[in-house]
Amino acid sequence: MKLIDVAKSYIGQKEIEGNKGFPDKEFENKLRFVGWQPPMAWCAAFVKRCVYDAASPDDWKRLGEHMNMSALGTYNGLKAAGCTISQVPVLGALVVWQHGSTVQGHIGIVSSVQDDTNFTSIEGNTNALGGREGDIVAEKKRKTTPMGNLTLKGFVIL
Repeated sequence: MKLIDVAKSYIGQKEIEGNKGFPDKEFENKLRFVGWQPPMAWCAAFVKRCVYDAASPDDWKRLGEHMNMSALGTYNGLKAAGCTISQVPVLGALVVWQHGSTVQGHIGIVSSVQDDTNFTSIEGNTNALGGREGDIVAEKKRKTTPMGNLTLKGFVIL
């Protein structure tokens, strides 16, 4: 199954407020399998799980060890592993934002590209306003320009 299709299959999954878990225990167990524990933010765990579900065993071996529970940690790990980084959206790429100058961020999967600055991504731990601390897996319309304190770090092509 393609990465985008896997991500789409999880749209609508909701958390128990405060990153305490998920009503859908199967979904929660899938995130725990890749390293998530409450009360961690879970956008990176969601992306890691989608990659796990979509990857061949060889691709998972190549990518999985470079992904963790941090959006920026995953970005840095995959970049160090030789993945290409783009500053324009690429279908199926991971999109990573940095929160100010902190080590925090947000991550999603590009599900469609309208042009060099407009795209749609599927993200875990987002909300109706598009924030990085949310409660649901949702598909969001995004731009490459800053979103409040979130600045685009780049698109990771797997």
